[in-house]
Amino acid sequence: MEKKSGRAWVALLAAALIRGFGGPGLNCCVGIFFPAVREELGLGVGALSLFVSVAAVAGMLSLPLAGRLYTRFGAARVAPFGVLLTAAPFLGLSLSRNLLTWCLPAVPFGVGTVLTVNLLGPVVVKDTFPASTGFSMGVMTAVASLVGAVMHPVLTTLTARVGWRRTMFGCGAVTLLCMVPALFGLRGFSGKEKTETTTGDNGVNPESKATPRSGWGMAGGSLFLFGAVITFFNMFHQHLPTYARQARIDTRNIAAALAVSMLASAVGALAVGKWGDKHGALRGGLVLLGVGAASAVLFLLPRVSPAVFFVAAFLHGFASSGVGITVPALTREFFGEKEYTKILSRVMIGAPLATVVSMPLYGYFFDLLGSYRVPLSLLLAALGAAAAGLLLAAGRHRKIGAPRRQTVG
Repeated sequence: MEKKSGRAWVALLAAALIRGFGGPGLNCCVGIFFPAVREELGLGVGALSLFVSVAAVAGMLSLPLAGRLYTRFGAARVAPFGVLLTAAPFLGLSLSRNLLTWCLPAVPFGVGTVLTVNLLGPVVVKDTFPASTGFSMGVMTAVASLVGAVMHPVLTTLTARVGWRRTMFGCGAVTLLCMVPALFGLRGFSGKEKTETTTGDNGVNPESKATPRSGWGMAGGSLFLFGAVITFFNMFHQHLPTYARQARIDTRNIAAALAVSMLASAVGALAVGKWGDKHGALRGGLVLLGVGAASAVLFLLPRVSPAVFFVAAFLHGFASSGVGITVPALTREFFGEKEYTKILSRVMIGAPLATVVSMPLYGYFFDLLGSYRVPLSLLLAALGAAAAGLLLAAGRHRKIGAPRRQTVG
């Protein structure tokens, strides 16, 4: 058991590092380059945001296949392809001269992030720490966020000093060199979907609460939309540098606030993961929605000082851990272990769909009106109404597939 536990922690740390460089590192740092690229290439923020939208479409289309690949071949065999597809496109981005060459690398990047960010972590955690999945996902997300906390201020400073092209090329090269050694931590770990199940007297897996066919309508739909709304919220991170520039916040404070946001994501990951294990993923999801709403309110204030921006960035980072932790935890809570990876790959499609809409929505409204007030107002309404209501409905539905307690009186 001790040897197995050590191997499990190695696999968890390896997946966390890969996820950190691919997610908080590369995927969340694209917006750092927006102001500099905008000045050199003459493209609007909305046009530059299309990179993230194209990547999201590519990821959305590849999610079902990616889930089947992990189920059949395991994490150790699939993750290397994800690493290559995630890091290499940044080398091409550094050579961009127009909108087409800016968006083309987004296709392999989107597929790579699905493999390294969306699915790798839940697959590894499911088979290594099945008894404490929330806290384990929290540890993984915290480590990944710390990677982002280091990279974001460094990239912000380097972009101002040596230019976005050199910084972006170096970012892709260094990230690739860092992720490749982490792959060795997955060796000897299969991560394949388990087909053997323990059945009860009625022949049904006691861990399974709702099957994809019987329970998808309400539980699956609510998770789909919850993931979409949290992703809509999370995507504003890409626009934080542009928002801060518009609010006349200097580069040093921008870099510090981005680091604070990533550190807050690490804190939120651990707190929400532990809370979810103790009180249930549903309550953890509602806490994230409340924190996210508070962040949106601060960003909507007429005048945002550096201090207010720091607080808003902290709350934003805290709530941004929702997709990586709460969605997988809710999937397991609503559906159980049976075909978990397959169901999660369907639920997670809501995230890239929201990315496709939210990134250009933020950008084009800023280009048109000179502020982010309209999309932030829409975001606040989505957090407060749609996601919370659907999540509560899913919490009531969860009880349908679980054995009811009988009272004797």
